[in-house]
Parts: sequence; C-alpha cells; structure tokens
Amino acid sequence: MGAVGSEWTVEDPVNSSRGLLNGKRYLSAVQRRRRKSTVVVSALSAGKVGAGYCEVLKRLLDGGVNLVRLKSLPINWHVDVSGDQSWRREVELEWQEGDLALSWSERGDRLPWYIGAHLPYTLAAGLSFPAIRVTGLPPGVLVARPGEFASFAATDAGETVETHMILDAARSDDTGAAVVKLMTGPASAGFVSLGTSETAVFEAVEIPRAVQPVGANWSYSWTFSEVFEDEVTGGFVEVDPWT
Repeated sequence: MGAVGSEWTVEDPVNSSRGLLNGKRYLSAVQRRRRKSTVVVSALSAGKVGAGYCEVLKRLLDGGVNLVRLKSLPINWHVDVSGDQSWRREVELEWQEGDLALSWSERGDRLPWYIGAHLPYTLAAGLSFPAIRVTGLPPGVLVARPGEFASFAATDAGETVETHMILDAARSDDTGAAVVKLMTGPASAGFVSLGTSETAVFEAVEIPRAVQPVGANWSYSWTFSEVFEDEVTGGFVEVDPWT
C-alpha cells in the first residue's frame, strides 16, 4: 500500500494532582508509553490496488480482533531522505514489474535483499545523553537528523537487535566520523545503520471507510495504537499473508 500521509509518535499518559496544603502540582506516569500511528493510504497506490489492499486488511484484522505490525515512515520531510541512503544504512531493495510490487521467498519464507551495510561505532563518553562515534561516513555531510532512528547490530551484516531514536542533528567531520546523540543508547560498541525505521505491533483504533468518487483518487485514513505482547493471551503469532 502507498502512504500519502503518516504520523509516528508516542503517548505518555500521566496523572496530575495538587497538594492540599502547599498547592504544588504533582505528575506521575499511570500507564506505559505507547506508540501511536496514523497512515493515509492512496486508493490508487501500488498499481491502483491500494483500496483493495485496505479492504483485505480490514478482513484480516477481523474487526480489530487481530493486530498488524507497522514500520515507521520518515518523521522529518520525506523528500530529504529520498534517493540512495545506502552510504549510511543497510537498505532493503524494492522489486517491481511495471506498477506491481514483487517479493522474493525461499521455501515459503520472505527473502529480503539488501544493499549498504552497518557502520562501525564506539560509545562516546562525557555527554549528558547517550552518544556513539560512527566512522566510515562521507566527510562533511549531514548524517543524522533528530527524530530519525538508529538500528544496532553485533556485526556489519548482522540482524538488528535494538533501535533507538536520534536526539540531535549530526554532521561528519573531514575524516568521515560523526558523534550521534541518542535518546537512549546501546550498552557496547558494534555496528549501526542511521536513518532507519522503528517497528511495533498495533491495533486499529479506527477502521476506515472510503467512498470512491468518479474520476478521482480517494484515500483511507488508518489510526493505530501500540499493543504489547504481554497484553495478548498466548503472545504474538505473526503471519505475512503476502509471502
């Protein structure tokens, strides 16, 4: 499906109260932080079958009984991160024939193809927030933006083991190294991809309906709220119906 609008954010519910004697305001967290997402899908995306995929997804969700895994889209302006990003991260190749998206599989399992690689990093000390020093970058370029994500792996071709949000913009020096500040960080050195995506499992808060006009595009607006595995009896069992 082709998104023409998106939101990826978090919600932190808090309880607010005031002391009867001193009038001071007190705040405390009352629930876990949850990711929230909105996705607006063009009905004519994916070779003019975006509407069909939305209607299929409705039935797969079974009125909200089932859940869906989502991957974050760019939080900053998407135009700035279009084009080749393999110099700073591992990028999954997208295959298509004409307007139709294609996927590879091996013995029934999805088989992704990648270009680029994870970059080596070490932990940077002495800063107020976690930070890493990344090497192997082009010199003198903007390598990370606030609100983007960094994904970490144990080896340069390994699977992602954790993902953290980038705190501040970072630019490489003339040696191709950059210090990247993070909201939270890894415990040890390893390899990183910059400008990646975060992923989580969601329930559909609102399942959209959309009326097809005559001679024009239309869209479906989906609203999602994160669900944690310990909230589901038996945990998650993930199935990809399109592989």
